[in-house]
Amino acid sequence: MSVTAPASASVAVNMRTWYGTTLTILDSTHDRAWCRRRGSQAICFLPFPFLPAQLAGTWTVVASKQSGPPATVRVVVTFAKP
Repeated sequence: MSVTAPASASVAVNMRTWYGTTLTILDSTHDRAWCRRRGSQAICFLPFPFLPAQLAGTWTVVASKQSGPPATVRVVVTFAKP
């Protein structure tokens, strides 16, 4: 999964599953464990959390800007077979 946001903004990302679980994906785009600054952007690459098998369903991505000016945030989730 990747998250891209302006480096000046602190953005958190959660996902809500169709079966009612909320997953904390990223506490802040300022987290140096997952995020690097590239020019004026913070770019974060995170592994998707391991989850027990569930039926397919719609999930909701929630990006919360915690600081900084207005921002455009891009969240990309890529599924691939191991």
